[in-house]
Amino acid sequence: MKRLQRVCARFDHVITPSKYNKRYLSEKIGVDTEMTVVPATTNVDKFEPSDDCVSGRIFTVARLVEKKGHKYAIDAVAELIDQGYDVEYHIVGTGEREDFLRERVRERGIDDHVKFLGHVSDERLKSELHEAELFVLPCVIASDGDRDVAPVALKEAMATQTACVSTSISAIPELITDGHDGVLVEPNDSAALADALSTLLNNPSRRKEIAANGRETVETKFDISQAVDELVSVFQSCIRSHGDHGTKSVDSD
Repeated sequence: MKRLQRVCARFDHVITPSKYNKRYLSEKIGVDTEMTVVPATTNVDKFEPSDDCVSGRIFTVARLVEKKGHKYAIDAVAELIDQGYDVEYHIVGTGEREDFLRERVRERGIDDHVKFLGHVSDERLKSELHEAELFVLPCVIASDGDRDVAPVALKEAMATQTACVSTSISAIPELITDGHDGVLVEPNDSAALADALSTLLNNPSRRKEIAANGRETVETKFDISQAVDELVSVFQSCIRSHGDHGTKSVDSD
């Protein structure tokens, strides 16, 4: 932490990708360098809005690591199946927990409902996003403290106009406003996750409304073109502020 504090002190200005990061640097690390938040973005134009989906298809794309929370999604899918829902869960990604997650699927007796797709091409990924009725990414804080901030996968799913269900950790609430452009539940809670998924499965009009709002959110707040303009503005401001008396530099977190 002291090292990070010293590194930040070398700069006149620090750019962070979220308010969460800014608070962490300020409150946990003790950084007093001036900071600006420029959200991490995606290229929205790369993704066409979905115009159809496969009924009951639930989808996750993420590395198979603890912080992504796949275990809770698998348990939530198992609960839905126990309740009589006809759902199919597709998982794209590879990682150290693949064997653990496959065993979890076997233990819950839902082998016929879950497909591990591994690595896929960009075209296959877009196809999976378009076919998904719901995108789920139940992020958690891992046992070693590792966590996501605002996953790109959520932005890409929102860009394809796929309704997203995630958790309320880190900067995810800066991306998703619960009940407006996605649904957030507490982490490590498969029952709450199952409830959120079932609510959207039961109400197609509500699902479509949230999906449309998600697309609008990434278009207006998280598109890469907007971030470039904001970065240029920050750099120009720093140049004007320090040009007459020298400057150190600007760091992007």
